[in-house]
Parts: sequence; structure tokens; C-alpha cells
Amino acid sequence: MRRVRTLAASLNAKRHEEFRILCRKLGYCVDCDSEDRICNEWSILEKSFPRNRIHVIRTNRELGL
Repeated sequence: MRRVRTLAASLNAKRHEEFRILCRKLGYCVDCDSEDRICNEWSILEKSFPRNRIHVIRTNRELGL
């Protein structure tokens, strides 16, 4: 969660010129209330049932942050 706020969100926001959020300019989260806020939603999956319902595909390429 720390990485989302300190690195990933601001880097991802820089790719979207239409977003009007301060972290896009500063490079770090300022816990804003903007509708364009890029870190509004987080998903954490700890366990999943039934078994084998979710598959993770690993690649040897950079596909994002």
C-alpha cells in the first residue's frame, strides 16, 4: 500500500495528461479529494475460493509500473 502512494500512483498519473491531480506534478501522494484521484480504489486478494478460480500469468516483459 505504501508503494501505491509513494511511487506507483504518481507515476501512473503522469501518463494521463487529462488528470488534474497534484501528485501528477509533485511525484508523490498528497491524499487529495480530486475526482481524478488515481489511488481511490485498491484491490487486495488474500484468499480465493473455489480453488483455482484465479490464475496469475507471469511474463518476462515490463507491462506497467
